[in-house]
Parts: sequence; C-alpha cells; structure tokens
Amino acid sequence: MPTTKTGQIKSESHFHNAVKYILNPDKTNEQVLTSGYQIQNINNAEYEMNLLRRLARDARGNSSKSGTEVLAHHIKQNFSPEDKLSPEEIHEIGRQTVLELTGGNHEFIIATHVDRDHIHNHIIFNTTSSQDLKKFRWQKGTPELLRNISDKISDYHQAKVLPPLDRSSYSKYQKYLASDAVRPEIQKRMNFLLRHSTDKEDLIIKAQKLNLKIDFSGKYATYLLLDKEQKRAVRETSLDKNAAKKKEKSKYSLSKIEKRLEKNELVFSKDEILEEYEKLNQWIDNNPDIKLEVEPWQIDKVSPTGLYIHLKVANHYGTVKIPNVKFDRLNNGNYEIHIKQNQKFFFLDERKSQDSKKVYGVTVIKQLSKDSQIEPQYRSRAMESVQYLANAWALLENHHVSNDEAFEHLGETFIQDMEKVDQALEELDQKIIEYHEAIKFNQDNISLSKIQSLQLEREELQEAYDDILIQFNIYDDMKNLTDERVEQKDTNHILL
Repeated sequence: MPTTKTGQIKSESHFHNAVKYILNPDKTNEQVLTSGYQIQNINNAEYEMNLLRRLARDARGNSSKSGTEVLAHHIKQNFSPEDKLSPEEIHEIGRQTVLELTGGNHEFIIATHVDRDHIHNHIIFNTTSSQDLKKFRWQKGTPELLRNISDKISDYHQAKVLPPLDRSSYSKYQKYLASDAVRPEIQKRMNFLLRHSTDKEDLIIKAQKLNLKIDFSGKYATYLLLDKEQKRAVRETSLDKNAAKKKEKSKYSLSKIEKRLEKNELVFSKDEILEEYEKLNQWIDNNPDIKLEVEPWQIDKVSPTGLYIHLKVANHYGTVKIPNVKFDRLNNGNYEIHIKQNQKFFFLDERKSQDSKKVYGVTVIKQLSKDSQIEPQYRSRAMESVQYLANAWALLENHHVSNDEAFEHLGETFIQDMEKVDQALEELDQKIIEYHEAIKFNQDNISLSKIQSLQLEREELQEAYDDILIQFNIYDDMKNLTDERVEQKDTNHILL
C-alpha cells in the first residue's frame, strides 16, 4: 500500500506556498490531475478556506494565538512505480482517503504529481469543519488511522505494498512501545527459559542465546530484548501484573526464579535452547487460538492481500482486515479464518473515522459468530501443555534417555503438564454433558453448532495427547490411570 506522510500548516505564507506548490501545472499535467471538494475554484482554495475560518471565528468566537493555530493539514501519498494504476486511479484513491478520514465535512484540494518516477498525491484539507465549524481533532492515533484508511482503499484498487517511510529513532521507538510488543515477548522467552534452566547462571547464559539480557544486580530484576528496539530495560514488576495487584513477588523476581528452577532436572543445553525455542514459536504460529467459518455476505471486499470483513463493535459499523496468511478458502465458497484471541486488528468505523480503534481477535470472532450463528472452534489451552510434553520427548531423545527412565528425569513439571491435559479433557467432557442436557428438549442450530465445536476441540486435544503418550510408550499406564479416576468419580457419585 502507499506510504503516507503528514504535515501541519500554521501560517498564511506557508498555506499560500503549499497550495501553489501542489497545483503546479508542470507537476499535474497542466492541472488536469487536480480537484477540490466544497471548493468553487481550486486556484482560490486558500482564499475560500480562509473565508470559512473567518466565519467560524465570527460564529463561534474561536481565536488562537498567532503561529499556534493549525490552518490546514497536508498529506502526501506515495505510490510504487510498479503499481499498474493510472494517474486518474491514484487521484481517486487520494480523494476517497481524505473523504473517509474527514467524514466529508472538511474542504480539501488534491493534486496528483506525475513529474517523478513515482506518482504521488498531495492533499490539503481545511482544519475547520464546514458542517459544525469546529476544528478537526488531530490526535496521537490519527496518523495510524490515516494509514489504515489509505491502505484499505489502495488495497481495494490493488495497489502494491511499499515499505514505511523512515522516521526518527525516537518516533520509531515510541510507536514500538505503543504496540505493547516488548513485555509479551519477554514473558514468552522467560517462560521457556524457566522450564529449561538449572540455576541463575545457566538462565543468564541461555537468555543471551535468545537475545534477552537479564540483570539481577539491582533491587528488581530487569529485562532487555537485544534483537528489538528496546532502549530501556523493564522491571520484573511490570511483567507480572497479577502479582503486583496482590502485592506479591513477581514470578520473574530472582527469589521466585530460583525457587522455580529447583524443580528442573533434565533441560535443553545452551547449544539446543535457541533451536527448540524457535520450534515452539513455529508451533504457536501454526496453531491459532480460534477458527471460524465466515460466509461471503460477511465480507466487504476480497483484496490481493486479505479479507475486509463487516463488523459491528458496540454501536459502530465498519471493517477489519484479515491478512491472507490468516485464512483459507473452503470448497463451499466460505472462508475459514485462523486468529489468536489477543491478536489486534484495526477496526475502521465507516460512519465516523475518528471512532476507529484497535480491537482484539476475540471481539472479532464473537461478533462474526453472533452474526452468522456459526460457532467458532477454540483451541484448548491445554494444547500448549501438550506441546511442552512434545518438547520433553525431544529432550529425552537428545539425551538418549530410555522410556523407562522418563518420569525420573523429567520431574514435577512434566507431571503437572500431564495433569493439566487430563483436567482439560475432564472439563470438556463435563461441559459437553451439560450442553447435551440443556439442549435435548430444544435443539436449535446454534446449540448444535456449539456441541460440535466442543466435541471437535476435545477430539483434537485427545488425539494430540495420545500421540505424545504413545511416543513415551506410557499410553497404557496413563489410560489405566484415567480409567481409575473415572471409576473413583462414579463411586463417589453413587455414595453421594
């Protein structure tokens, strides 16, 4: 999609020069590639926009100190030379972009420049609304909103993707921190290291292999990602908010870490740790939290890069984009989307762009499911424990440990993972029984879809678990243990 760059116009001289520059006949094919919105004559755009601002001052009593008032915003859209788009199409993309951004309530002029090897739009819009005479609210999130609107409209016209414009290092860093990507990534790496380290020194060495710097020298442990744009280390307290609320020690504090590492017996070596961590990440990427079938009527547009899906968030209507890598086309004409519950999507409000915002995957799924009455399929949280069991199997193979010695070497954590899976299977069984009881006298499509989703979730978890147990050659032992538990539960139920 095209890149966007923005600037503010705060003086009459700047305004005059900017309008003169973008309407230059040499750049716009003798002004053929220029147009205006709510402007009688584009060559008088500066004068007409000033008239509206004067009207606003007279009607509303608005006044600003000289040099502080933003008179207009200047947007530049850069398109790839490889785009097979005509200058007229690029001009229309720019027009639709600013109309959606401003809600059609602000005067603007647009000029498409064709004098360079890459075609680009220049847009200047009046900050004063022609509807209510109020100022356009340019906020912290407006550049991102503009970029998402520009991307969507360009995507609809099959424009190519351009790399983002270079920014100052500070701006890059602030944007990176705003995405809240630092802490979850540290947590993910630390959770893996806590399973595969034997003591503090071993942890620090292996953390370096995962590009994580740990410092235990101060009052609080601090963590710094070496392969990300993180310039300041974060404290242990900000990584465990639940502990902070309870006024307890963070699980990433030195004392809690040392206590946790005492449970580990057999772990990956420092030479194995990076490869095994990357395997786990690959598994997580290939196993989304939620799957849902989406019908064609729920889709606004199928573009070369993804699906734009109709969505209602609270009382707002708009679209979200599901990238190509997050869905499959089914034989029945529907689409199956695969996303994570905490994945963020940008919701573009179709009525009022200023109300656009980021929403989580779980919100997207719930609303789509509600609209279609198709039940989503959730991945059992216990599947992560199954994957940890798979890691344990790889660990045994790497260290040539026999199956007979498996439990002795894997220790308490391995048993806890198995218990989590067993418990999840039992909970799913109970949930299925409860649903059967609840709907047997009123079997509608939604209820049946819910049952099918739960059954599929259970089947996938059981199948993955059985595969691991067979690898360990302990399937029969675990099956007998499970049967004993079921028998004990039945006995207790009879006694009650």
